[in-house]
Amino acid sequence: MNFFQGINAAATFLILSAIVAGLARRLFDLQESPTWYLLDHLEIVYLALFIILLRIKTSLDDHKHFAEMQRDQNAFRYVGFVLAILSWVFWALAGYLVPFTVRASELLAIGILISTSWVVVHLIEILVDRERRKTRLTPA
Repeated sequence: MNFFQGINAAATFLILSAIVAGLARRLFDLQESPTWYLLDHLEIVYLALFIILLRIKTSLDDHKHFAEMQRDQNAFRYVGFVLAILSWVFWALAGYLVPFTVRASELLAIGILISTSWVVVHLIEILVDRERRKTRLTPA
């Protein structure tokens, strides 16, 4: 595991921990049963599950992507890494605010937009490098 993969794993832990902390903070203040509260507010459960499942999926994808870092270290890779960190911060904030579903959804949408810009940077990286363009953009 290289440095970038380690940061990706730490970001995944941060985001999942933020969800737990946000839910715990909200549920700790309740006078009623936390189970009944969550059953009455299923949107919180659905949003938390969405963030968890999407983060696990993207974490696996990012782990594979960052494995290539040893081979290709250029400006595009570092721009992409900065965008990744920025998107992870928004994902963590969304996770922490998951009981406030509207605000959390807005932050998650911003994080996904930043992640999408990271994909655009990666595509530009592939288009600039002739060797990668041949191997990555041609159908198998």
